Amino acid sequence: IKDISKAYDIKLEEMSQTESKVRKKFFGEPLLAPALATALPYSEPTTEQSRAATRGDFTVGLTKERKPVVEPLELFERTLVNGGERAQRTHFLHILAESYLLSNVSVVIFDQNKSFKGLNSPTSSAHELKKYEVNIEPIGFPVEIYRVDQNIKVDMNFIDPLGFSQLFGFAKTAPTKIIEATILKNKVKGIDDLIEKIKFTPLTDEVNAYEVKKTIRILKLVKLLQPTLFEGQNNLEDLTQAGVKTIGKASIVDVSGLEPKIVFLLVHNILNAALDYYRKKEKTKGVKSVFVLPELSALIQKQLSADMEKQLEEMIEQLEKL
Repeated sequence: IKDISKAYDIKLEEMSQTESKVRKKFFGEPLLAPALATALPYSEPTTEQSRAATRGDFTVGLTKERKPVVEPLELFERTLVNGGERAQRTHFLHILAESYLLSNVSVVIFDQNKSFKGLNSPTSSAHELKKYEVNIEPIGFPVEIYRVDQNIKVDMNFIDPLGFSQLFGFAKTAPTKIIEATILKNKVKGIDDLIEKIKFTPLTDEVNAYEVKKTIRILKLVKLLQPTLFEGQNNLEDLTQAGVKTIGKASIVDVSGLEPKIVFLLVHNILNAALDYYRKKEKTKGVKSVFVLPELSALIQKQLSADMEKQLEEMIEQLEKL
């Protein structure tokens, strides 16, 4: 191609050497690159392609002169949406999630109000796109719904024992220490398996038979309140997997109708498991997954667990680095 370009007096440059505005324009059209090579068989994206795929743009809105305000997606890798009405904040998150999906990035959404269930269908208000100078045809995205007690769980291997005990009302007691020690030494399948392993806790002056039995009673009570929530593990590879070719997949964790403490526990648990998952994966550049946490501030304001709140902030920082 370079030789032919010389014959026609055309100068070619490597994409990496071009100006920033040229790269942003090219990668801002996520379907353009595959369209230029439709004769080629599809293959998994390389590290460089994965990095490039996150270079899409996000149309924030219009100026008073009705000029589009467009920013690169890389500016929104850690974003707090604040102010306005809940519907407005949700709408902003909806558009941001779609922008990442168009750039072949998987999006995991904790949906408390079924606000994102329409992602798999093209908008019926196509005229709204024209109003905001968005010249693309409406499309639906690959979506998988995860529901508690069906295909999403609280994995006992990734709970914070102190936070768990704060949520269920037995914080800073011997049972908290017994649960923590057992989880550190063993990988458990669920709360029943944890109970069985706790039965073999070595007895000491601090941990006597009474405390062991008390811990078992507490866990059985939690099991009675939530019979299936703590039995099983989550498939993080499936939850965060990419979509088809150039379009990302949205994994919607439906937490509507659940107690705030269970929603908070699920968010903490899945982010903790995701952190472990990405630490073990081969490091690549670019965004792999985006986690959308609508109305998280409302949960934090309930002061359910100070320990878990602090850990959430730390986990978000660490996930961003990975």
